[in-house]
Amino acid sequence: PASGFLQVVPIESAAARTLFRSARHFCRGTPDRALTTCGYRSRRGSPNAVSWEWAEQGLADLTSSASNQTGSGSIGPSGTSARELLINSIMPPIAEDDSQSSAIAEMERVLRENLSAAERRIQNVLCPIYGCDDRGKPYLIGSSLLLSVGDKLLLVTAAHVLDWNKDTSLYVAGPVKPIVIEGDSYRTQPPEAGRDEDLADVGIIDVSNIPREQWSRYRILTPADLDVDDIPADHTLYGFAGFPVTKNRVYLTTIKPSSMACVVVASPPDAYARLELHPATHFLGNFDRNRQVDSVKGLFTGPDPKGMSGGGVWRLGTPKEFAMGTNSERLIGIGIEHRKDDKVL
Repeated sequence: PASGFLQVVPIESAAARTLFRSARHFCRGTPDRALTTCGYRSRRGSPNAVSWEWAEQGLADLTSSASNQTGSGSIGPSGTSARELLINSIMPPIAEDDSQSSAIAEMERVLRENLSAAERRIQNVLCPIYGCDDRGKPYLIGSSLLLSVGDKLLLVTAAHVLDWNKDTSLYVAGPVKPIVIEGDSYRTQPPEAGRDEDLADVGIIDVSNIPREQWSRYRILTPADLDVDDIPADHTLYGFAGFPVTKNRVYLTTIKPSSMACVVVASPPDAYARLELHPATHFLGNFDRNRQVDSVKGLFTGPDPKGMSGGGVWRLGTPKEFAMGTNSERLIGIGIEHRKDDKVL
């Protein structure tokens, strides 16, 4: 559906406990067969012959904890209204006294530095998912993250991202070259109206059969990184991370993955009522793509979030926590939809 909140399925406590016992039951739907390896009509052969390469600069940027560049092959800052407006709302007014002004400026510097570091960390766990067209050319489908539970390694994303497997093999970014995703997948069962009306829209692939070294580009999450009981709170920053399609165009066979973090604040309670959702099961974050703000660009139009589906949604912390350096982000859900008309994710 066309609308502007960022809508998220949180990892609820009961569902998470079930997930830790068995991914098969977590999705509350009929388990799928193993992911299908699809051929494409190309003289170059089978999907296993795919030979895309990561751009050298892109690989360096994506794995560098200090990277905060924008553009292809990068981890990008959010530059969102929520980020700037919330920072400005808690900063004391500029004082005439030089010492006070210096203290306030230092407080803002520390706050921004810690927030930028949190944005980079939530992007370092992201894994892009690609498909392949009839000519063997890759294209971005969505985003995902890795979760280790016991002896299982799970790739978590949105169910509608995995639905693309009916048309293409699914690939992820390996250490140097892409790897085919193979393993049993589990998706929420869509209603009769179709996947667009699926308010859960969660998909999981058991990728335990793929050697761990193939995932060396990413930080693998554990249950300790989750907050299964989060309820949207005022004066708190949240982050939605993923790979927007518009920043991940693939030319020839060179791929430069570019991720983005959208920093948002929780939507008010009446937004949940209007959209017939509940904060115990969903998170809505205010997001107006056409009115993004940062301290350098001022007002600008941000990238289209399409492609960020399946990426993580995080509670980042309060301004006070960022100013004191006590912030610690926790995963609260998986991004599933951008409702443009309602200006929410």
